[in-house]
Amino acid sequence: MSKVRIRAALACRIAGLDRVKFNDAVSNGSYPCAPHTMKGSARLFHEEDLLPLYFFARLTDLGLPASVAGPMSCQIATESRLENAKHNDRITFVKGVYGSFFTAPTARLLNGEVKIQYDPDHTKNGTHYPGVGPVLFTIDFYVNHVRKIIADAIDVERNTFGEEDDAE
Repeated sequence: MSKVRIRAALACRIAGLDRVKFNDAVSNGSYPCAPHTMKGSARLFHEEDLLPLYFFARLTDLGLPASVAGPMSCQIATESRLENAKHNDRITFVKGVYGSFFTAPTARLLNGEVKIQYDPDHTKNGTHYPGVGPVLFTIDFYVNHVRKIIADAIDVERNTFGEEDDAE
């Protein structure tokens, strides 16, 4: 991803998110992975910061409250940055009766241990997930598709309006 820096208004436009909804989520702590800023300064996003913002917008579009969508979106971004994550085109959120976890199709290490991998045929294969209980549902997040959507939108903005001035 490029080193471009994008102001919050443009970031929200690219993500298809109402800026007031974003500001409310940041101010009440529902969206904990917003880039930090100092009072009176513009909030600047790097291209990679748009990934959780885009998922936050989609999850809230589906009706999830910001208090659920924000942390989930931030966790997706964290998962996408883990070792070997660039080889995965999607990240799966698995919700069981007693707990949940994020996983990706390609095994990867987390703190020296292999991270849990979800088996979509777990009931047929007898796979169990300790602490999660019976799986209720999964959600697939197609990370590489969203990265491409974001990159294309940035290119459109760049070609339409030119580069933003970072002098502020």
